[in-house]
Amino acid sequence: MKPRADDINYREYMSLLSPNHQKIYNFILMFVPNHSDADDIMQETSIVMFEKFNSFQKGSDFLAWARVIAKYQVLNFLKKRRREKVVFSPEMIDLIEQESRERVEKQDDWIDILRKCVSLLPRADRQLIKIRYYEELGVKVIANRFGCSFQKIYRNMSRIHNSLLRCVRRALTAGDS
Repeated sequence: MKPRADDINYREYMSLLSPNHQKIYNFILMFVPNHSDADDIMQETSIVMFEKFNSFQKGSDFLAWARVIAKYQVLNFLKKRRREKVVFSPEMIDLIEQESRERVEKQDDWIDILRKCVSLLPRADRQLIKIRYYEELGVKVIANRFGCSFQKIYRNMSRIHNSLLRCVRRALTAGDS
């Protein structure tokens, strides 16, 4: 069966949305700290983005495009909620959006630096980081897996965190990121 144009658009849209979903959601959370409201706005933003996907210039910055749509969805949401005490003005939202854009750009650099620092750790430390954060296992489960006390795992994790913090700080100082 030959794919329809809608199927191709949907796949292309999802391939761009998936890696940026959390960043868009975090952007919305800056304006609407209630997760339930943020979920609703994110859902509406996703729908509007798909409806307007034909206007997206392929090869341009999807995240920037998505944040503009999210910004308008937040403004619409806040307009409906005017009776509540705290409502951001459109100017304040523009200011926060600019700050967010700068932070997101730096965040990607920071993540790259952290990955580099993790790669420099001894193999056993990298393995512990992988088990703890990628497999999302608790310290007690890890201790049971390795047959040691959870205090030992906590001490090792603390040592690794300190090592990573020093490495990231050195890299940021050297690069002035």
